[in-house]
Amino acid sequence: MRDMDRQNIFDYVKKKYGTEPEYLWERYPSYAVLRHQDNGKWYGILLSVPGNKLGLSGKDVVDILDVNSGFQLYNKITYIYPLRTFGFVL
Repeated sequence: MRDMDRQNIFDYVKKKYGTEPEYLWERYPSYAVLRHQDNGKWYGILLSVPGNKLGLSGKDVVDILDVNSGFQLYNKITYIYPLRTFGFVL
């Protein structure tokens, strides 16, 4: 499996959806929002968070991709993984 990093994600969404990341917050300059081109609603946000804030050992910064997946996909995922919250650290 190919390692994912910020640039891999940005390259993928550019090719697949024509999306460029938007950097909206001065306080969090590395946070990148991904929006639908047709309606401007966000479908993903890439956050950089110290690992110790996520319960990981160490203070290394990790990237988190929060995907706005919609109710139907959420139901499928929670059926497979019976947890109400979950996440993937890139």
